[in-house]
Amino acid sequence: MTSDPIETPCAQHTDLQTLLDKYTDKNLDCQTIIPGIVAGYANSCKIIDIASSGVLDHSAEDRNAAKNMMQNDSTFLLWSTTKLLTVTGLFQLIEADKISLEDPIEKYLPNFAGKKVALEVDDNGSVTKKENMRITPQIKHLTTHTLGLAYPFFNEKYQKLMDMANVGGDLLKANAAEFLDLPLSFQPGTKWEYGLNIDYLGLIIEKITGQTLNEYLKENIFDKCGMTSFSFVRNKSHLNSWVKLHTRDTTSTKKFYSVLQNADYTPLNPKTHCGGHGCFGKVEDYLKFLQVFINKGVQPQTGAQILQEDTIMSSVFKDQLPSMGKDIKFENLPNPQPLVSNPVAVYPETSKGWSHFLMVNNDPIDLGDEIYRSKNSGMWCGLANLYYVIDLEKKVVLYWAEQLFPFADLSSLIGFTEFEKFVYKQIQI
Repeated sequence: MTSDPIETPCAQHTDLQTLLDKYTDKNLDCQTIIPGIVAGYANSCKIIDIASSGVLDHSAEDRNAAKNMMQNDSTFLLWSTTKLLTVTGLFQLIEADKISLEDPIEKYLPNFAGKKVALEVDDNGSVTKKENMRITPQIKHLTTHTLGLAYPFFNEKYQKLMDMANVGGDLLKANAAEFLDLPLSFQPGTKWEYGLNIDYLGLIIEKITGQTLNEYLKENIFDKCGMTSFSFVRNKSHLNSWVKLHTRDTTSTKKFYSVLQNADYTPLNPKTHCGGHGCFGKVEDYLKFLQVFINKGVQPQTGAQILQEDTIMSSVFKDQLPSMGKDIKFENLPNPQPLVSNPVAVYPETSKGWSHFLMVNNDPIDLGDEIYRSKNSGMWCGLANLYYVIDLEKKVVLYWAEQLFPFADLSSLIGFTEFEKFVYKQIQI
């Protein structure tokens, strides 16, 4: 089964290009400019439009050099938008009866049998008070982020724990052995907290299949969807189009905070393929993947069945938190590391939950100007201000990609919201 390539009406593309250019204008200062953006959207049949604006590296010696211009096929670290790929891989194994959501985690990661819950942590990161787990945690506690794992940039206690374990905040270079022994932040099954859960799922996929996570996802998702750019392992050619990470410096309007920008920062061949944040790829290929979720589990260009339709309806767009515990709810995220993230309050006026795959909105989301994201849509983000939306009712998916810290950046959120509204207007035409 084949379909036409990207079909871009000229006026439509010009409008999207103009939208992006407004946020990457080189005359903006370093407190407001977004160095570079690639954004695109698709329906269940085809990718409708992709546009790019800005530069790969705002601090390059020759910022305006042709080789430094952002292109539609520039390569992004996907950060937490990697998670949707990994959970999809897990559910393929569930469909094949190779694992169950009710399986105990310790069946695949034996050290979980003795996992402790850290009740108190001193300033040096040492656990001063701990207790045993009250239940045996299951795979579903990982998929729903109800296990007790956290992230250091959203949880000050976990930052201290990870510093003590010599993992720190540099998860991009993490060795699995360094974070497998981390204690839990709370009792499994008692609350929702966004964290390292999907990295552990990646290790479980490797245990079941005998393949690296990259090998498994390449064989079962990337190749089947025609996602030629996606990989956890890169060669040097990838670096030619690699979008550099930028961090806003609160003390300067003239420059970005200096962040190490070499291959060692994000290793070409990492020790651990982190299923929560470690994949690289291009926006067009991510859109091909997202189309699966609005096309009954089938990639429309290749005809490959990636997930069963029952899985999509029961596990992707259905809030699972009520079934995990009556008091468990989606929570806002604080920011103990301000260079990495701002405080995060996601659509605070809207009831939200978490499926096994992503955040779901239990009510329509008012985007302004009488434009709404449909009820029971799915969305999530990547730490460097990457955002996707899957609107099953309106049969549209969209992806906005940057490489800019801190997360929940104001210019980025305004730009992404304007982009989403633009997409909804276009599909109504």
